[in-house]
Amino acid sequence: MRILLVLLVPLALILGSCDYDRGGDVAMSGDDDTAGDDDTAGDDDTAGDDDTAGDDDTAGDDDTAGDDDSAGDDDTAGDDDTAGDDDTAGDDDTAGDDDTAGDDDTAGDDDSAGDDDTAGDDDTAGDDDSSPAPTGLAINGGYIDEDGTTHVIDDTSPSPPWSGFWMQIGPAPQNLVSNYNLSIIDNNERYVVGQNDANSAMNTPNPGMWSRFDWTFVGPDLYVCHIIDNAGIALLAVAATGADPADPASSGCNGYAWLLMTP
Repeated sequence: MRILLVLLVPLALILGSCDYDRGGDVAMSGDDDTAGDDDTAGDDDTAGDDDTAGDDDTAGDDDTAGDDDSAGDDDTAGDDDTAGDDDTAGDDDTAGDDDTAGDDDTAGDDDSAGDDDTAGDDDTAGDDDSSPAPTGLAINGGYIDEDGTTHVIDDTSPSPPWSGFWMQIGPAPQNLVSNYNLSIIDNNERYVVGQNDANSAMNTPNPGMWSRFDWTFVGPDLYVCHIIDNAGIALLAVAATGADPADPASSGCNGYAWLLMTP
């Protein structure tokens, strides 16, 4: 009996030092283990996996680094980002999210860095855009206005220092010709500025002065207004008050209607 007691006492001491958790496994670090796995670090393991680092593991996978693994979060390392989250590092972006670094953008999202743009999205940096914007004067072509005057507007064959020309040929029988040598083209503000041709063979008003032509659209219809023809220099024509496009069919062009142009 004495021999049996000697053997049982040490065994009881050993068993008393080990605590058993609710998952039926052994907690080796004296903390709360709420899943059926081995917890080998001094923290709370709240998922059914092996936690091998000293942090909170809140996803059902093996967490082998000293940080919180919560999935689907911000990716701040230089690796491939394959989820729909924010990409904040210089890596390949392969999902439809915001690209905020100088890397290759391969999805249809906003491109905000100086890199190659290979998708049909907004291009906000000085990089290659595979969907080139239109170039040249937006209203190039030949037209006839309501008064029967033909307008030839062209910047496809510039003759330096001019960017193009705007020629007007009046109706028969006079067929009077006026020409304006274009130097400033602004498709955004919808105007051109040109110098009135001083050639004596032309019938251009105020030879040598500067003109500004404004244009606007009402649906598919193009309207034009020769808002000024006597500016002393090009910059004065640029600074002139533009025509009012509110109702071009009836007013807004020096007190008159704009000219409706028919291709």
